[in-house]
Amino acid sequence: MRKNIVTIAAIVLILAVAGGVIVANSTHIFAAKPANTTAVQNSGAGNGIITTPKMGPTFPSYPTSNKHTTPVPTVGTCPQPLPQPGLIQLAPPNSDPTYYFNNEALVVFNGNAWYLLGGNLQSNSHQGVIVMEPFITDPCKTTSQSAAENIVRAMPTLHGSIVITGLTKSGTSVTFRSSDGTTGYFNYGTQTFTP
Repeated sequence: MRKNIVTIAAIVLILAVAGGVIVANSTHIFAAKPANTTAVQNSGAGNGIITTPKMGPTFPSYPTSNKHTTPVPTVGTCPQPLPQPGLIQLAPPNSDPTYYFNNEALVVFNGNAWYLLGGNLQSNSHQGVIVMEPFITDPCKTTSQSAAENIVRAMPTLHGSIVITGLTKSGTSVTFRSSDGTTGYFNYGTQTFTP
């Protein structure tokens, strides 16, 4: 019985050494590159060094960093073409407690579009005003990116509430009529009234 155990041990040892030589001379399915090997001392004949691959799959290494960064969102732009100038037929917004508006026009001057709102002061219906409100041509920009603010111009004389009646061919003025029947021009380039 003892002889059988020694024989089996010798066979296992020979197979192990032979298997190591075979593995050393072939490509292992888990070995990605030859540098991924270890050296073991051969105790069998030849007293050479046999290389055997590390077991298990190999994965590419990635550099690691302890920095936690959050991507900074970029503000995009989506500029729209300038609108077609003209009178706007819809009723203007009258939620402003300072002004009452009768109507509005859309004008383009020096590459910028503006709403012109004709009306009067809520506190004094005889004081006609025109409010120039910038038309947003790039809705993707934030409010802080657009520096234009509303411009308010009061008619120099008290003729009543203003109704914008048309745009001039010169492209810099609108015509208006006051509630007392006075007519005139408002030059939105210079922001002045002309009777």
